[in-house]
Amino acid sequence: MNEAEAFSPGHVTGLFSIHEDADPRRKGSLGAGFCVALGVSSRVAESERELYIFDGQLQADVPVSRAVVRLFFEHTGLPRQPLLVTQTSALPVGCGFGTSGAGALSLVLALNALCGAPLAREEAAALAHLAELEIGTGLGTVIGELSGGMEIRAAAGAPGTGRVIPVPFQESWRAVFLVFGPLSTAGLLKQPALRSRINSAGLVLLDEFKANPTPDCYLALASEFTRRTGLLTPLLEPVVQTLESAGFTPAMLMFGEGVYTLVPEELVSQVTSLLARFQKGAHLLVTPIDPQGGRVIHVL
Repeated sequence: MNEAEAFSPGHVTGLFSIHEDADPRRKGSLGAGFCVALGVSSRVAESERELYIFDGQLQADVPVSRAVVRLFFEHTGLPRQPLLVTQTSALPVGCGFGTSGAGALSLVLALNALCGAPLAREEAAALAHLAELEIGTGLGTVIGELSGGMEIRAAAGAPGTGRVIPVPFQESWRAVFLVFGPLSTAGLLKQPALRSRINSAGLVLLDEFKANPTPDCYLALASEFTRRTGLLTPLLEPVVQTLESAGFTPAMLMFGEGVYTLVPEELVSQVTSLLARFQKGAHLLVTPIDPQGGRVIHVL
């Protein structure tokens, strides 16, 4: 085998709380969210020298990807070999879609497949979680992206250690996003006051969601989480007000300067027409929920 490709869906977190632990496999977040059908694909091939390409551009600074590759060879004990890593994202990076986690997960799944699958799926995915924690780009995205669908993260940590409870959803539902740009996850999570608001709101609202795990309840609680944490930016306020005035329930991307809602497919055009007035300089995205989670696409 000399090439393998894997895909990870992006992931949206609606509410969460931060869980600290000395064991990085138990560190992460509790919360709720869902996977989107758009995501990150990673292709790994044998090469004469190590190269990383993202969205068609050769990259020098790829700390998460390099951490994934290093952890994989350290964990398996396999001899290190130079690789050509080619990744593409169908989602805007740094905007709350978990693209860092999706890149790490798809990369480790592809690398594991290239090397003959020495690790079980969850064991390989745990290395993506560890790489995210090491670089500081995520807390609980990987376990959600591995699971697919809509989920409750009931126990924090890496795949195989944390615990996910699936939430039923209708396949006809669509997620509609208006995204203006990125917000720094690492920078925001270093603010003690914000961390305190996140944890107090996230724990209470997660209990409410466990009692009524439906997409409608998720949206209502994600919207409430946005308000309680005080993260809504002035740019997003009129977008939220417009959607609410039309009877929809919007929430903010965690963390990105963007707004989204979930609606049945027949209401998508109504939502997009409302958002179109704010679309200048923003991405308008519509996507199904991804039911499968991270997976290997092919091995050659």
